[in-house]
Amino acid sequence: MHGTYPGVTLSHPKHNGRPFCFRRQDDWDIEGQPCGQVFRWAREALDAGLYPIFPAYPVYQCLISVPFNDAVALRFLDYFNTTIQFQSTLAYLRDPPEGYQRPALDVMAQLDIVKAKVLAGAYTREYDFELDVNNIVSAMHDGHVDIDFGILMPFKFGSQWEIVSVSRDGKELPKPYLREDITDAQNANWAWEPSPISQINGIDAVEFLKQSAANFSFGNLEAHADYNQLFEHPASDIQLDYGVWSGQIDHYPGTDENDWLDFTLENTTEILSEWWAELKYFQDPGPLETGGDFFNFFVLGLLPASYNGSVMVNPEDFGPEPEDTTPSTWFDETLGAYPRNPDIVQANLSVKHGGVVTGYFLDDLSTGVLSLPTFTQFGEEVDAFSSTVQEFIDGASSKGLTRIVIDLQQNNGGETKLAFDIFKRFFPQHDIFAGSRRRSHPLGTILGSFMTEWWETLDKEADDFWEIAGNEWVITPRIDASTNENFPSWADFDSASQDRGDSFSRVERYNLSDEVFTYAAFTGHFPYGFGLNPVNTTERFKPEDIVILTDGLCNSACSIFVEAMTRMGTRTIALGGLPEYGPMQAVSGSRGARAYSANSIDDIMAFASNRDESLRQALPVIPPFSKVRDHGIRTSYLGINLRDQVRSSAADEIPLQFRYEAADCRLFYTLRNIYNLTQLWTDASNAAFDSTGSLCVQDSTGYSSSPGNPAPLSPPSLSASAYSNLPLEPMYDSADLESYDGPPPFDDGDLNSGRHRIASKDLLECNIKSGPDRRPCDAGFKCKEVPVKCRSPALKPKQATKQLCLPMSPPSQTQHCQSS
Repeated sequence: MHGTYPGVTLSHPKHNGRPFCFRRQDDWDIEGQPCGQVFRWAREALDAGLYPIFPAYPVYQCLISVPFNDAVALRFLDYFNTTIQFQSTLAYLRDPPEGYQRPALDVMAQLDIVKAKVLAGAYTREYDFELDVNNIVSAMHDGHVDIDFGILMPFKFGSQWEIVSVSRDGKELPKPYLREDITDAQNANWAWEPSPISQINGIDAVEFLKQSAANFSFGNLEAHADYNQLFEHPASDIQLDYGVWSGQIDHYPGTDENDWLDFTLENTTEILSEWWAELKYFQDPGPLETGGDFFNFFVLGLLPASYNGSVMVNPEDFGPEPEDTTPSTWFDETLGAYPRNPDIVQANLSVKHGGVVTGYFLDDLSTGVLSLPTFTQFGEEVDAFSSTVQEFIDGASSKGLTRIVIDLQQNNGGETKLAFDIFKRFFPQHDIFAGSRRRSHPLGTILGSFMTEWWETLDKEADDFWEIAGNEWVITPRIDASTNENFPSWADFDSASQDRGDSFSRVERYNLSDEVFTYAAFTGHFPYGFGLNPVNTTERFKPEDIVILTDGLCNSACSIFVEAMTRMGTRTIALGGLPEYGPMQAVSGSRGARAYSANSIDDIMAFASNRDESLRQALPVIPPFSKVRDHGIRTSYLGINLRDQVRSSAADEIPLQFRYEAADCRLFYTLRNIYNLTQLWTDASNAAFDSTGSLCVQDSTGYSSSPGNPAPLSPPSLSASAYSNLPLEPMYDSADLESYDGPPPFDDGDLNSGRHRIASKDLLECNIKSGPDRRPCDAGFKCKEVPVKCRSPALKPKQATKQLCLPMSPPSQTQHCQSS
C-alpha cells in the first residue's frame, strides 16, 4: 500500500487521467547545467505525450543559478509601486484594528527595504529578490492580491502524498492522514482504521504542517484557513485543483540538498517520498541551457537566438482526452465523496468550465443541500447557474423540506453578479447593501476625473455609453450610500474622509435600478430581480432555517454573498482549521469588493491618454507599440483589491477585511465525513439546528454577531498568527547593508514606471568631473547622476537631476541581458 515513488510513467486524477513523466533525482547530471537538464527532461516528456514532473532539487538548482540585475529589479519595483497605490487596504494593514488576526504590515516600508537591498548590492540571485517580493504579497493576507512573475512562474512544487486533517470523532483534535488511507478504508467499509501521520522528517507532523501552511499557503485572514488550504478536498477535486501541499507551492519547499519527505505513521509504517516540481503553462522557449538563458526568457521575455518559432505549449494538451468530461454526478470525480445521484444538476456538469451546481434532498433530516463550489462561470453558464439554484429552491419547497444547507467549501469566488442573484433567489423582497469605498490617491483621481467627465459627454445611444457605464472609473452612474442619489462628479466622490493617515472616497453602491449601469456592470446578465430579470417568486425559507457551510476559504464574490446572507440572519458553520479548540472565521479569503489587475490599470491609462494628450505627461509611461507599462520583469499577473467592502455609509467604517467575523459554530472534519459529504452535511445540519450547541467544537460558539446584536465574546488573541508569513526584517544585519543609513522612500507621487526617482534625503551630493570641484564619494558608494523629484510645494511639479552618492551598486540603465 505504501512505499517510495513507484516509477517513471504514472497517472493522476487531477491530470484527467493522463500519464506523466517523473524523473528521479539520480537521473540528474550534477556536473551539467541544471536549467539545461530540466528543460531537456521537459522536452522529452512533452514529445512523448507525458506530463513533465521532476524532483524538486534540480529545479531549485536551476532557479538559484539565475543571476540578478539591479536595473531590471528597480524597473519592476517602480511598476509594482505604481500598481500597489491602488490597493485599498494599505493604511489598515499598517495599523489594523483590534481583532484582526494577522500582524501589522507596512507594505511601503517593506518595498523600501527591498529597494534598499537592490541599491546596496545585497541580491546576487534573482530567486532571492523574487521571493522577498512574493513574501510581501503573501503577508498582505488578501485573496485579491496576487502575483505571478519572473522565474517563479514556470514551476509549482508539491508532494506526491496527498494529506487531509481530520478528527477521529469530531471531538478529538484533528491529526493529519494520508488521503488514500482514508478512502481505501472507506471503500473497505471501515474494516480497518487508518493510522495518522505522527512525524514528517523527524518533526511532529502537526508542527511541520503548521509551518508549511505559514510558508506556502496563499495568505488568508487567519491561520485556520491557511491550514485548510494545504489539504485535499472533494470540492477542489471537482475543480481540478490541488491542495497547496500537493502541487501549489510557488517556491522550493526543501532544505539545502534535502528534498526528501520521510513520513512516520503512528503504527510505525515509514514512507519515503520527495518534493517534486511540476512544469506549468509556458511559451516554448527552445533550448534553455544556462541560468542566463533562463533570466533572458522568464525575466526579460527574450527568445534565444536559436528559437524556431514553436507554438505555445500547454502540458495539459498532451496525452489522450478523458472519455467523459460532462458527468451527471460528482461521484466518480471525487472517489465517491459526493452522492451518486444528485436531485438537482446544472446542465453540462463538468470539471472543465461547465456546470457546477448540484442539489441534494436529505428527506430524513428535512434538509436540502445546495452545493456551490465556485461562482466562476462564463457566458450562458451564468444564467444556467442561476436557474439551477431556483430549481433547487422550488424543489426543496415542494418537498416540504424545512432546513437548507448552502455548501460553499473551496468557493474562491467568481462572478459578482451571482452573489446578488442567489441572494435575491432566497430573499426576493430584499436587496444587498454591498457598499464599498476606495483609497484616494493622485493617479486614481486623474483617471476617475477624466473618465467620468468623458463618459458624461457621450451620446446616450452610443455603444460606448452603454459599454463603459459600468467602468470602475465612471462614478456618476453609481449611488452615494449617504444620500441614496447618484454621485454628481468624481470630485464629490473622491477624498471624502481621512483615516489612519490615508484618504478614502465616499461609500458607493451599485445602482441596479439603472438598466444601463446594470447591463454594463454584469456584461448583459441582469441579476434576478433587476432590469430584464424581474422577481416572480416569493420567499420560501426564513433566514433562521438556512445555514452556510464554509472552510474559511470563501473569497471575493463568495464573501459578498455570505455578508448579504448573514445580514439577513442566516447562520454559518466553519469546518476544519488548526488542530486546536476555539472559534474560526467563516470567510478568510478576500472580503474586498473588487479584484483589479495591473493590466486593467494599464488598459484604462492607455484609453485615457489616447483621448487626451495632456494626460500623457501625468500618467505613467506606456512605451510605444505597447499596451502596458514597463514591467521590468516579465509579469503574467499582478492583482490588487480596488474597493473595500464596508457595512454602512459611515466615513469611519472599518472594512470587512479587518473585522473579526467568527462563524456561529465550528466543526472538525472527521474520518467518516471528509470523503463522505452526505455524512458531513448530516453532521452540519444536526449541529446547526441543535439549540444546545453541544455538537460544535469546544469553545467555538459565542464569538459571532448578528444584526443589532454584538458578539457575547471578544475576538481571540493573535496566538494563531504565530504561523503567519513574516515580512522582511526592518533591521539590516547583512554586512552588505552596514554602510546604508536607510532606504530611499517611495512616495505617493512616485508613479512613473521606468523613471527611477530616488529621494535625495540623507544622500550626499557629489561631482564626478575632474578639477577643483570634484567631490568623490566615500567607500561603498558610487557617484551617479539621477532624476530627482522636488519636494517643495513651491517647486512642484518640477523635476531635476542631481549627482548623488548611491550606496553600493546603483542601477545600470544599459546592460540588461545576463550571460551564463
